[in-house]
Amino acid sequence: MTGIGSFLKRMRIEKNYTVEMLAQGICSTDELLRMEANQELPTTYVLTRLCERLSISPRDFYMKELSIHDSLTNWLALLTYYFRQNKYSAISDVLIYVRETFQVETPEVMQQLLFYEAHCERELAHDLNKSVEIFQKSLNLTYYKGKQWLTEWEILLLSEVGFAYLEQHQPAKASYFLEKSVTTLLGQPSYHYRMECVRAFYFMSQYFMYVDDLERALHLVHQGITWNRKKKSAYLFAELLEMKAIILSEMKDIDAAADWLEKANTLKWLYRSTECYDY
Repeated sequence: MTGIGSFLKRMRIEKNYTVEMLAQGICSTDELLRMEANQELPTTYVLTRLCERLSISPRDFYMKELSIHDSLTNWLALLTYYFRQNKYSAISDVLIYVRETFQVETPEVMQQLLFYEAHCERELAHDLNKSVEIFQKSLNLTYYKGKQWLTEWEILLLSEVGFAYLEQHQPAKASYFLEKSVTTLLGQPSYHYRMECVRAFYFMSQYFMYVDDLERALHLVHQGITWNRKKKSAYLFAELLEMKAIILSEMKDIDAAADWLEKANTLKWLYRSTECYDY
C-alpha cells in the first residue's frame, strides 16, 4: 500500500492542523513528518489515534486511500487486514466496492472473494446454509479430488467447509474436510502458508470435542500451538490456549485449566491494549 503519508498530510491540511497540533500526545513531530513524506509507515495504534484526531475512522481512511491508489492487490490486502480483526461489516463494504470496480477473471482471486463472502454470510446474515454453499463453491474453483499439491487457500477452505458442516451438526461430513486439511498441512510442510491456516488445527480440535475425544482434541490444540510457534505467529494463539483450558476443564484438571485460561486472557488483553492487529 502506497501514499498513506501523502493522504495523511492532505487530510491534516484540510482539517487545519499543524504538524505539532496533530502529533501532540501521539507521536513526535519528526515521526509525523517522516510518515507524511512516505518514509515511515505508522503503526496501527498511531494511525488510529491520528484518524481520531482528524475525525475520520481508520476504516474510512483506508477506503479513501485505496480509492486513490486503486489496485486489486491493495484491496485483497485490506480484506486480509479486516479478517484478522474480525471486522465483517468492513469486509462486506470492501467486497461490494471490489465487485463494482474490478473485473475479476482468475479463479484464484474469485476464490478469495468468495471465502470472505462466506464469512459475511455466517457472521452478519447468520445463514449457515448459504455460508457452507459459498465455501464449497470457492473450494471447487481450483480443488478436485485426488489433487496432489494443495494451495494455502485450498487448505484453508477445506477447514472452513469442514467447520461449517460441524456447525450444522454433520460430523461425518465435517470429519472428511477437516482431516484432509490437517493432514495436508502436516504432510505438505511450508513456511509460506498464510497464518490463517492454523484454523485447521483449531477446527479439528473442536471436532474432537464434539465427538467426545478429549485426548485427540488436546493433541490438535498442541499441534496448532507448535505450528504457530514455528511460524512466529500469534494469530489465533489466545484462542488455542483458551481451547486448551476448556479441554483440560472437561478432563477435570481444574488447576491446569485455570492456569491456561489466565494465559489466554492475558494475551487477549495484550492484543487489545497494544492494538496488535497485524499478527
